[in-house]
Amino acid sequence: MDDKPPQGKPSINIEGDVKDSNIVVGDGNIITVIRNYLFRDTRQLVIFISIFLLVSGGIAGGYWYSKQPSKMTGNFNVAVAQFGEIQENGSIKSSLHAEKISSTLFGFLDSEYQASGLGLDVQISHKNMPLIQEDAQAKELAKKVNADIVIYGNVFVQGNSAEFSPRFYVAERPDTKELTGQEELANPIAFNLSQLGTQDQVNAEIRARTAILLNFTKSLIYVSKKDSDSALRAVQTAITTAEKLPRPFAGQEVLYLLAAKILTGQNETDKANEMLDQSLILNPNYARAYLARGNIYYIQANNSNFDSQLLEKAKAQYELAYQATDQPESAYIPIKAHAALGNIFVVLAQKDNDQNLFSEAIKNYKYVVDEYQRTQDPYLKSYASIAYFGLGAAYERQGKVQDAVDSYKKASELTEDMEFKDRIEKQIEAVQAKP
Repeated sequence: MDDKPPQGKPSINIEGDVKDSNIVVGDGNIITVIRNYLFRDTRQLVIFISIFLLVSGGIAGGYWYSKQPSKMTGNFNVAVAQFGEIQENGSIKSSLHAEKISSTLFGFLDSEYQASGLGLDVQISHKNMPLIQEDAQAKELAKKVNADIVIYGNVFVQGNSAEFSPRFYVAERPDTKELTGQEELANPIAFNLSQLGTQDQVNAEIRARTAILLNFTKSLIYVSKKDSDSALRAVQTAITTAEKLPRPFAGQEVLYLLAAKILTGQNETDKANEMLDQSLILNPNYARAYLARGNIYYIQANNSNFDSQLLEKAKAQYELAYQATDQPESAYIPIKAHAALGNIFVVLAQKDNDQNLFSEAIKNYKYVVDEYQRTQDPYLKSYASIAYFGLGAAYERQGKVQDAVDSYKKASELTEDMEFKDRIEKQIEAVQAKP
C-alpha cells in the first residue's frame, strides 16, 4: 500500500507519521494537530476549547451539586446522615444494613413531623447526606446544611446479630450533652438483622430515643422564644416517651430538670419540686437538680421580703450542688453555686449587719470573677458582671467606697443587659454622691 499522504493534503511528521485519519504523536503538540485537521485558524480552536470547557465544567459542576445535601430552611431542621457499618479491620463504611436503618429512621421522623401540627416548620432531610463518624464532622455538616440536629451512628454486624449505636449532635445547645453522650441516649441497641424494616422493638427503641431528644431540644427552642406553655408540652412528651422505655437511661434526669425550670418560671413551684424529686431519684448526685431547688427557695425568699428561713434553705441546696459529684462540665456548677451563695450571704449580712457574712459574700463573688479573669470564657461574662455588682454592694456596706465604685464599673463594662447597666450606673452615682 502507498504510504504517501493524499494529493493536496500537507505532509506532517511529528516524530512519527500522520497516515490518513491515524495520528501518531510523540512529544509533539496535539493541539497543533487538532488545529490543522479540524479548524481553519487558532481563533476557532480557542472558541471550541472554551465552549468545551464551559459545557464539561457545567456538566461536572451540575453533577457535583446534585450530589450535595440541600440547605435546610425550616424553623427546626434535622439531618439524618448516612450510617456506617464497622468492618472487621475496624474501618467504617456504608452498607445496605446501615442504609436501611438510616432510611427507616428518616421515614419515621418525616412522617411524624409532617403530621404533628407543631406550629413550627420542621424539616427532616436524608438525601445526599454524607457518612458521618464523629462530632466534628457532624458539626461541619450542621453548619453546612443549617441543621439543628444531626443524627448519625454505626452498626456492628456479627452473623445474624447486630448492634446499632446512635449518635446525636445538637448544634449550639450544650444542655443536650447530658442526653447525647456515649452512655446516654447513644447507648448501643442490640437486635437481629431479620428485624430490619419491620415494626419491631428495635426500631421502636431507636425512634423513642430520637423522639426524646427531639422533644427535649424543641422545648429548649420554645424556652428561648419565651413560649413556656409549648416548652412544657414538648418536655412532658419527652418524659412520657422516656418512661415507656424498658429501663431508665443515664441522663434521663435532665428531662425532669428542664420541666422543673419551666414550671418554676410559671410560679408552679410545688410541681417544679416534684419534678426535681424525680430527677434526684434517678440520680441522687445530680448537682443541677440541687442548684434548681436552691433557685426555687431563693425566688420564694425574694417574694417574701427575703425570709431568712427560705434563704437558709436555698443556701443548703447551693452547698449540696457544689458538693455533688455529678457536675456536667457544660453546667458550670461551681460558678453558679458561688454566685448564688454570694447573693445569699450579702442579703443575710445586710439583714443582720454581720461583717463576717459580708466577708463570706466577698469570698464567693471573688471565686466567680477570678475564674472569669483566668479563663476569659465568654459564658462566664454575665456571671462575672453579677459577681462584680455583688462585690460592689458588699464593699459599699463595709464603707470601702472606692472598691465599691471600681467593682460597680467592672460590672457595668461586662453586662450586655441594658436594664441592668442602667441600674448599675445609678448605683455608682448614688455611692459617689455620698459625703
